[in-house]
Amino acid sequence: MKVQIVLLLLAVTSLASDNGLGLKPQMGWNSWNAYACDINETSIMEAADALVAKGLDKLGYTYVNIDDCWNTPDRDENSN
Repeated sequence: MKVQIVLLLLAVTSLASDNGLGLKPQMGWNSWNAYACDINETSIMEAADALVAKGLDKLGYTYVNIDDCWNTPDRDENSN
């Protein structure tokens, strides 16, 4: 069993491409934990500016994801 696992790992490793992709995880900041549904342009811009001011952009943090409560169960008469 151990030999089979080792051989499988070797086979998978040999299929990996050395193209520079996936060397680190996608890194960014998401608004949900900070603001939940109470977001606006000012709060998002302040968060993005703080990411740069703290040097996180140089460490690979390149995304600012805006979560605007897209999954809220409440809908209006037009299903919006």
